Amino acid sequence: MTHLMGPTECASAMVGTMPFLDNGLNANITDYGCYANDYWTNTYTNGALSPMKQIEDALFSETPAPFLHNCNCASDLQQEPEPVHPSLAQAMVVLETKALWDQFHAQGTEMIITKTGRRMFPTFQVRIGGLDPHATYICMMDFVPMDDKRYRYAFHNSCWVVAGKADAISPPRIHVHPDSPAAGANWMKQIVSFDKLKLTNNQLDENGHIILNSMHRYQPRFHLVYLPSKNASLDENEHASHFRTFIFPETSFTAVTAYQNQRVTQLKISSNPFAKGFRDDGTNDVPYDKLKVSSGHMRQAAAAAAYSYQSFYGSAAAAHQMMRPNSYIDLGPR
Repeated sequence: MTHLMGPTECASAMVGTMPFLDNGLNANITDYGCYANDYWTNTYTNGALSPMKQIEDALFSETPAPFLHNCNCASDLQQEPEPVHPSLAQAMVVLETKALWDQFHAQGTEMIITKTGRRMFPTFQVRIGGLDPHATYICMMDFVPMDDKRYRYAFHNSCWVVAGKADAISPPRIHVHPDSPAAGANWMKQIVSFDKLKLTNNQLDENGHIILNSMHRYQPRFHLVYLPSKNASLDENEHASHFRTFIFPETSFTAVTAYQNQRVTQLKISSNPFAKGFRDDGTNDVPYDKLKVSSGHMRQAAAAAAYSYQSFYGSAAAAHQMMRPNSYIDLGPR
């Protein structure tokens, strides 16, 4: 059974559903050194921002705390939402394999992170509807800390317990879907899969993988960006948000370097056809990593997406003005 997701403005219910959830695109990027060797992050010869830097500036230019510290923050979230551009107003997102995600969520989902990068299982996949078939969109993901704590697994109680304060936040990154940018018709005709996305604990990673800290909890977020054509004229929608964020609480997880909960290990083995070679400690790479897929295509797609913004808006500041976030969270069947 698929899980239909649409907009809601009920911030207090959102916090009640998922405490400690960051529901804004607020993160402080202080270190881009890990991108130094990527051609798509090199500064343009005319002095303009590099493609990746421009996308990230648009997403992470604000600097408040990256998570909510307690459930009493509902009032802070209850602010008047910005109007959404008509090309995004009817957008609906359905989480694929929701039943599988629910099984893992009930046990406490764990995702392996390695130095070389590990793909997620379950894979984050969605179906999208309600887009303008002829408009252009970009799909992307990021991962935000769910709280300010570090955890350890108490084997005698078979549960996670707080082990201390969280480590320093890893360099925030986004993963742009390699098909971006694409027409709404293309996004709606098939499942949008982020099967190329990899998680790593290498703070100096130069491959564009998502950098996470082990024994910390994270929430994946799916972002849908409307990209106006370069010759589009500004109209009454010029101040509407060109950006929407969709969050599925059942996809949250704890990042680990080896599986802690044996029930999670067994569920991974039984439900993942590529996981038959797991050792008990869960440290060996699944055959997914044998499927060599060049990251160059993803980088070129992200560069093209960012360059489209630069060409249309002329500056990162203007791009950010048009990409201010509207975030939503599903509250279940209605």
